[in-house]
Amino acid sequence: TILFIIVVNDRLLKLKKILRFMCFFNLFKIWRSFFVFYDNHALISDIIGDAMINLLIVDDEDYTKEGIIEDYPWNELGINEVKGAKDGIEALEVAASLNPDILITDVRMPRMDGITLAYRIRENNPNCRIIFLSGYSDKEYLKSAIHLNAVNYVEKPIVYNELLDSVK
Repeated sequence: TILFIIVVNDRLLKLKKILRFMCFFNLFKIWRSFFVFYDNHALISDIIGDAMINLLIVDDEDYTKEGIIEDYPWNELGINEVKGAKDGIEALEVAASLNPDILITDVRMPRMDGITLAYRIRENNPNCRIIFLSGYSDKEYLKSAIHLNAVNYVEKPIVYNELLDSVK
């Protein structure tokens, strides 16, 4: 017998609740067959602790990138790890180990632009939420953002609450 618990809407069941449920129905015998599916990942760590949300911020302007990393209350939003990169190539290297749940990326950058980066991230992580930043209102970039189902397209200079609301 296998017990499947499907976690929906980013709400995770805690280990205590699961154990209480299993005690009530005398299900300890099937503990070894217990799986949790969350956004196509089998992650036992999601049950034991709070959801680990990873954020990757990519911008070739250090001032913008560091400002976003340091000025927002990421922990209060449930984001445990925040990393930055200066362009798409570096971001792919960081993403390989971080596996970001949210990507905030500038559109125009040297070496690899944000649109190409978003497509590459989506190949490995189709559930990654994408927020584009741009100082340009180029129609082609907007079309690409729509095609990628981006959460938002935030224009620079960044309005604090606009980016905050996009992440929420």
